[in-house]
Amino acid sequence: MRSNTRKFALPVVAAGLILGVFASSALATHARPNSATPFRVPLVTAMKQCTSGTGDPAGMVHGGTLAFPSCQVGGAGVIGGPSSSNLSLGSPGSPAPAPAQGSGFVLLCTSTGCGTPPTLPAGGGDVQIESVITDVRCVGGTTTCTAPGSNGAQTTTDYTGAIRGSAIIRITDHNNGPPAYTTSATVVDIPFTVDGACAANPGNGIAGAPIGGTCSVHTTANTVVPGAGTPGKLGIIEVGVGSGPGSGGVIITDGGSNGSVTDTTDGPNNNFLRQGILIP
Repeated sequence: MRSNTRKFALPVVAAGLILGVFASSALATHARPNSATPFRVPLVTAMKQCTSGTGDPAGMVHGGTLAFPSCQVGGAGVIGGPSSSNLSLGSPGSPAPAPAQGSGFVLLCTSTGCGTPPTLPAGGGDVQIESVITDVRCVGGTTTCTAPGSNGAQTTTDYTGAIRGSAIIRITDHNNGPPAYTTSATVVDIPFTVDGACAANPGNGIAGAPIGGTCSVHTTANTVVPGAGTPGKLGIIEVGVGSGPGSGGVIITDGGSNGSVTDTTDGPNNNFLRQGILIP
């Protein structure tokens, strides 16, 4: 994703955590923290949920005290394997076999001087959103990719299509009415989706190994959704609320085999990344 795209992934925290997003006000009439900015979260590969009550193959369980049924990791899109059959970060044993050098994060800031310039101006009422994902590679039949062999000796190609980030959010602020729009209230849970694009990376990464495409964005909430925040309307946002589709935090989806997040004539787009942590 380049910064000429307006939108990308809203950062995420587990349901119940909150992010202060608007300017301080002496008229706060709802519970909130003193501070909740900045927030930075890493992204990990989204894996398909293991739904087998007996494990797959039957009898497989996790070791140690977390001895719950588990599903053996297979290929992209199969039970226990990566959810996306179109994209992968390069890593040994993945659908895009290569040295593990990909990473991704999202950063949310509501204070001036936070993040990469240009940063937010004084006065509040907006949220800076930054995200960078590296080593994004095409797998399967994805067509929005660099030509084979255009990136050194790697056997997979750089992704140059679109990605969509989504999360279910719950807003509580002082911007509710009518008539004056000064009442503290909690808004119904709403989806927040932002899109971006990826570009080929002709350079090399760790130890000179070829690296896949790079997706990045530098924008603000009011750029993505004009009027989303208003100065002086102190508020909080809970991210990743609910229990239905799209809940559970930020979900980064691929653009399907045609690389488009809006044209799904090639079939549904797949989950690609989700907030998480790597255990060494």
